[in-house]
Amino acid sequence: MKNINQAKYYMAVLAVFFLFSCSDEENLGPKIDPQALEYVESFYAEAETRSIPPLDKSKLTLEFFDKLVTEDGTEYHGRGSVDRPEQYVEISQESWDSFNEYQREIFIYHELGHAVLKRRHLDLKFDTGSPFSLMHSNPFNIYKEETLYKKKYYLDELFTAKRNPAPDWSAEKENERLIFTDSISENTQWTLYSAGKNIPDPDAILGEITSFEKASGNHSLMLRSLQLLQADHYWRLEIPNPDITPGNGVEFRVKIKDENVNGNAFRIAIRGDNLSKEELRKFHNSKDLFPSFSEGFFEYNVQFDHFYSDVDTIVLFLYMQ
Repeated sequence: MKNINQAKYYMAVLAVFFLFSCSDEENLGPKIDPQALEYVESFYAEAETRSIPPLDKSKLTLEFFDKLVTEDGTEYHGRGSVDRPEQYVEISQESWDSFNEYQREIFIYHELGHAVLKRRHLDLKFDTGSPFSLMHSNPFNIYKEETLYKKKYYLDELFTAKRNPAPDWSAEKENERLIFTDSISENTQWTLYSAGKNIPDPDAILGEITSFEKASGNHSLMLRSLQLLQADHYWRLEIPNPDITPGNGVEFRVKIKDENVNGNAFRIAIRGDNLSKEELRKFHNSKDLFPSFSEGFFEYNVQFDHFYSDVDTIVLFLYMQ
């Protein structure tokens, strides 16, 4: 919930184009803290699908501590033994509680890369800035819900330590192509939604197409809160048949002017749907926005850098949260 007093913003759409300190079925349970057990089991299951020598599951010990601090007072998330023969991992409970499910998985795989596979950090990057390896010293966001297509490459590299061919998502994107532009008119195809319904709540939100403020064309989209918001309110636009082939990315750019907005009170998002393959909402990305403190319109963007399947529709969102 945001404390917003008559907060509003106008949108003129332009175009769509932790610190790591790491250095025969055996029973995992007794030596593995239950909090991490599912991720450890997943690590060994992934290893078994690849052509590597069998891993001895009986030697691993994984423990949690309230907080981990070096001798000089620096806190760290965890450590996997890489220079010692034993397989040992220690984890900070404080850090673990702050991780989401993908960060926990990446973290466990990384530390087991040290403790079990005896791999050291590999801080190489692709031209796009993405880490080359899950053994990068800062791998936390190498994949997440909307970029799970990257996971197979990183796990292949983790278990084989081979310089596999660079994946297509690691290449710099070229040949930008405009697929949609909208300078906002009275007949705009943007639709206003309130709490997921195409019926705005007049007591909470006011949304209209206005000519009072604009960055391009003669109009802009406006959202204004009249009270504390209990749910998202947003403008939504569908772009059918965008002709985006797998391997390409999409960027959504928009100019926004905000007034009396506190915190990350608004958000823009892009989604790719594939209805024929039942992958609705499969590809998506969003960005929380903070006030620009500028007097005029300020440009923001959000992008999905790699579609790994065909998409039937691109959906754009402009939220007040």
